[in-house]
Amino acid sequence: MRLLWVVLLGLTAAGRLAGAQCEQVVEGVGYAAFGLPQTAMASWHEDRETRLACAGMAGGLGAVAVRRNGAWEVLGGGFVGQVSALVEFQGKLIAAGNFQKVGSVNAARIAAWNGTAWEALGAGLVGEAYSLAVYQGELFVGGNLSQAGGLPVAGLAAWNGSQWRALPSAGSPSVYSLRSFGGSLIAGGATFTVGGKSCSVASFDGTGWTALGAGPSGSVLALEEYGGALIAGTDSSTVANVYQWSGGAWQVVGDGVRGRVSALRSFGGRLFAGGKVSFSNSGTAFMLIASWDGVQWAPAGMGENAIGSINDAVYCMGESEGTLVAGGQLANWPYVGRWGARWTGAEWVSLEPALQAGKFVMGTWNGRFAAAGDFVRVGDQRVNYAMSWSGEKWEPAGDGLWSKATAVGEYQGKLIVGGGAPRSESPVNSVVSAWDGTNWGVLGDLIANSISCFTQYGGELVAIGQISPSGTINARGVAAWDGALWHGFGNGLTGNDLRAGCEFAGKLFVGGSGALAVVSGSAASNIIAWNGAAWEKVGGGVTGAVNALTVWNGKLIVGGQMTMAGATPVANAAAWNGSGWEAMNAPGAVSQLFVYRGSLIALIGSSVMRWNGAAWEATAFSSLGQIAVLGGEIGGYGIASIGFIGRHDLPRYVSGEPMIPTQPRDPVAYCGTSAEIRVIVDNVGTNTPTYKWRKGTTELSDGPTGTGSTLVGVHSAHLRIENVGVADAGGYDVIVENSCGSAISTAATVRPDCCPADLNDDGVVDGADFSIFVAAYNMLDCADAAMPAGCPSDMNRDGVVDDSDFSVFLVGYDEMVCGGGSV
Repeated sequence: MRLLWVVLLGLTAAGRLAGAQCEQVVEGVGYAAFGLPQTAMASWHEDRETRLACAGMAGGLGAVAVRRNGAWEVLGGGFVGQVSALVEFQGKLIAAGNFQKVGSVNAARIAAWNGTAWEALGAGLVGEAYSLAVYQGELFVGGNLSQAGGLPVAGLAAWNGSQWRALPSAGSPSVYSLRSFGGSLIAGGATFTVGGKSCSVASFDGTGWTALGAGPSGSVLALEEYGGALIAGTDSSTVANVYQWSGGAWQVVGDGVRGRVSALRSFGGRLFAGGKVSFSNSGTAFMLIASWDGVQWAPAGMGENAIGSINDAVYCMGESEGTLVAGGQLANWPYVGRWGARWTGAEWVSLEPALQAGKFVMGTWNGRFAAAGDFVRVGDQRVNYAMSWSGEKWEPAGDGLWSKATAVGEYQGKLIVGGGAPRSESPVNSVVSAWDGTNWGVLGDLIANSISCFTQYGGELVAIGQISPSGTINARGVAAWDGALWHGFGNGLTGNDLRAGCEFAGKLFVGGSGALAVVSGSAASNIIAWNGAAWEKVGGGVTGAVNALTVWNGKLIVGGQMTMAGATPVANAAAWNGSGWEAMNAPGAVSQLFVYRGSLIALIGSSVMRWNGAAWEATAFSSLGQIAVLGGEIGGYGIASIGFIGRHDLPRYVSGEPMIPTQPRDPVAYCGTSAEIRVIVDNVGTNTPTYKWRKGTTELSDGPTGTGSTLVGVHSAHLRIENVGVADAGGYDVIVENSCGSAISTAATVRPDCCPADLNDDGVVDGADFSIFVAAYNMLDCADAAMPAGCPSDMNRDGVVDDSDFSVFLVGYDEMVCGGGSV
């Protein structure tokens, strides 16, 4: 991921949007991510917990971080150079590599974290350290080493906790890998000399060296134990590179693995080989990591489920919280984070549950914030490029889209997205899709290379961007959807950089960068208007790009990177009153414009600023990407980095007045059971609200109703009607209020059903009802066009007719006669 450096501004008296104590910044969804290509991993026992420690490096600087409570924390300062190996020794975390200093501590190629700070291990090492292992109570270091603690060594040295010692010579190897196996220390590398013979793997028993045959072909970069055998990973050019030693000879594991194998890990009964692996001798394709089950090699993730792409590399593997993890230089964007990932058993997902987004666009839909762009997951949840904010979490819009989105809007109660097609359709790009809260659909057959934004004009949805004529649609640059068909505006607009649109004074205004040439007509400078019959210039146009348009105080507000509006000098912002231009000079490029609680606000750089009538002034909110306004709330996007930790945020600015983005839904209400009704309240920040549930206009009280049911939670966000009966039928809403304001929810209708299994409403539950249920059970999905209206067989209202519904049906079938009737 890119490391974007930003800090959310603190609340200050001068920076308030409206000056009330209710208003505040809410950081939203934030996850700490270790933002470096990971070069080494190890388990470390700290505070009686087993934690994952990782080393990473970028731009000559490295760091070691540990996962505590699901978040990364850097240990001490940064390393000047690379950390290539980590291991735990005598309760300390040891880091070795090619560095001379960590933080302010001088430590030559090796250092120990003592729980508080990094410390040197004596005089350290001369040469580069590649590997670490603990054997017979000592710490062993391998690499291209010539000295350890001032003593001459030949690639290997041992540290007993207080001093260094040299080992008997095994030639002058570069030792790339070390591990304990079968009571011996095993060293793998380039070329060892043992007993006058050359080998790539040797065994040390505490006294002397023994060659393990001639060793595998190539340099041995990784060692592991699997199925009782010693496994070696190499970098040879042959289709092999994973070998096993069974006590007599080296053998290729299965049909081998093509490509450099730099990491091996036994996990879950399988052997995982990672590095630059690509395929086996039999042609099985891999993407950086292959899995061996004792019989055959198989891919550990391909396509969307892969850990990276063909140009990437896995450097290390380990375990965290019961899952296999891997690190390296990865780029299966946006499916997996760029530095570390964990294996679910079916796919690789980011090691940290963070939002990973390239392009990120925000809008509003159905009283919620909506977001789309180039992202697949938020947290641990897959959203596939589109999601909405429930008030407490980001939720997917169904199965989402096939590929990234470039614009988001709202039209006739639907979420409108430009970009990849819905996953319920063929996997094509460059379409306009609509989500109604239940199903996705494609709006007509408009094909747009890229849509910059949506707006409305004359009651129609307008798409603006790189649009060319296609099929029966003669539209260029701008197209409108009337609910059934797409159409263009005259001869349309040329140019590939149309950025903004807005309706004002009965006209559709479009802005962008460069001359907006009307096909078969004259050019307009960066802004143009459709008057209902033809395109026309706007006051001589503007000099510089137009990024944003909105209407405020009876004027069209124009933002961008402008220096002139007509003959009027301006700086980035101006107002068009219908006949002339007025300067509204902004201190930087304006990328978005909105009206927030009557005030005009702009996203200028990463700061949200307000127009005070004479100048732009700072507010308490900032965003690295698009913002959206919903009532008294502003949603934003940012990635804040602190040291080597990148914290991903979806911050919001709230007015404190309650807002209900998730309204109560009609509950499942079977007589004698409990009916649950819930709301989610947002925009309050720390201003805790109170709740008053009502039936009709009558406020409710906890306890028995007098008709056999009991109410629980009438002063909370979650109302429960226990032992629901026919008398509980009706509409239920809730009043939410605090010192900043109030809101009333929509009403949820309770319809107690005392005989849900009577699917044909004839008063008995018999074979006819069973036939209806079986037909629905076979269709499964309530969205199936052949499903009976209302999907009555879906008795728990989860959208599918399955075994849980059959359990409810059986109760009624056993009773046969409906005794209570239904409402």
